[in-house]
Amino acid sequence: MVDYFKWSRVWSAFVQIIPCLWISLLVVFWATLTGIILGFLQSQIRIKRTPVLYHLTTVFISFMRGTPLIVQLMLAYYFVPKFLDIFGINANRWNKLIFAYIAYGLNQTAFVGEMFRSSIEAIPPGQFEAAKSLGFKELQTYRYVVLPQMTRIVLPAFGNDFVGLFQGTSLVYLLGILDVLGRAKSVGTSSGHFLEPYLVALLIYVVISLSLNFLFKRIENRLEKWH
Repeated sequence: MVDYFKWSRVWSAFVQIIPCLWISLLVVFWATLTGIILGFLQSQIRIKRTPVLYHLTTVFISFMRGTPLIVQLMLAYYFVPKFLDIFGINANRWNKLIFAYIAYGLNQTAFVGEMFRSSIEAIPPGQFEAAKSLGFKELQTYRYVVLPQMTRIVLPAFGNDFVGLFQGTSLVYLLGILDVLGRAKSVGTSSGHFLEPYLVALLIYVVISLSLNFLFKRIENRLEKWH
C-alpha cells in the first residue's frame, strides 16, 4: 500500500519548519517599519503636492501598485546590485534577506503611504484651522490632532494589509531564503513526501493570519470605545 500520509511526518516537518517562521516575521517587521516611515513622508509629499517629488511619488506608487510583488522582488534582487555597482558598492555578497527587505519595504511604502494620505485627508479641515488658532505648530498639530484620528481611521485597512504582507512573505523562498514555505519545500524534497510539510506550512499561515486578524479587531474595538 502506498504511504501517502503519516502524522509522524507532520510532527517531524513541524519541528523543522517552525523555526523558519522567524525569517517571515523579520521580513514583516522591516517591511512594516520601512512602510510606516517612508509611507508617512510620501503622504506628506502627496498632501502638500511638493514640486517634482509629487510627480516622482505618483510614478512610484503607480509602479508599485501596478506590478506583481514577485516582479518587484526579482527586480530588487537582480537590479539593486547592478545599480549599486555604478557607485563602487559590491552588493553581490549581501544576505539575500536584504533584497527582500528592500522589495517588501518599498511595496509597503506605496500602499501604506496612500492609506496615510487618505486618512489624513478624511480629517475635517476645520480641525487644522482650530489647532492653528490655538497656536499649535505643525508638529504639535500632527501629534495631538492628526495622528490620533489618523490611527483610528487607517487601522482597519492597515490591519488587512499587514495580514496580506505576512502571507506575501511566502514569495521570498524564490530567492533561496528558507522561510516557512522555503523550508517546507526543502523538507519535502529531502523526505520525498510533500503533503505533510506543505500542510504544516498551510496551518502556520492560517493560524498566524487569524491571530493577526483577531488582534487588529480587538485594537480597533478598543480605539472605538476610547473615541
